[in-house]
Amino acid sequence: MLVNDLGLTGLRLEAPAGNLVGQASWEATPAQDLSTFAKTGAPPNPAFSAFNTASTDAAVTNVVIPFEQAVNARRANAFPLYTSQAFYNFGGTGHIPTWMAGNPGEYAENLVSLDLYLKNKFGVVRNYMTILNEEDNGTHMTPALNAAVIRAVGPLLQKTGLSTTILAGETVTPADVVPTAQRFPN
Repeated sequence: MLVNDLGLTGLRLEAPAGNLVGQASWEATPAQDLSTFAKTGAPPNPAFSAFNTASTDAAVTNVVIPFEQAVNARRANAFPLYTSQAFYNFGGTGHIPTWMAGNPGEYAENLVSLDLYLKNKFGVVRNYMTILNEEDNGTHMTPALNAAVIRAVGPLLQKTGLSTTILAGETVTPADVVPTAQRFPN
């Protein structure tokens, strides 16, 4: 219905986010602790055994892949996918993991590792990413950190050969994009 009747062509996938009561996205498994992930999580060797990817795997298998197939059946290679993570200090996603907070390199490695995970496990290549969903809505993000993460993500994408494009930050309202970007340090 969404593709054939409404003509929709793309999706947003929200990747694993913070930890909540009863839902742990970033907890280590017995075989892999987060300090090890922080040392080895850089592409091209993402240590995804440290992540609880069940919800992402289910969303990709049950929604993204069938949607992509339906779109591409109508017009080849027409399906765009973008991802964004959410880390609200007070809200439904939970806080950012401590090993990633304030660390542009780890943040960038996490974002690019997700691209590699989606590509290697499912054959899904995302076209676009945002650094953070609604960065101006009760999150840890600052313009300086956002700029630093963007600067770190670009070379990692090139190194891995991924063609993912970084979109302007998702903000609560479009009017917030330019003022936020203007506060980026040079």
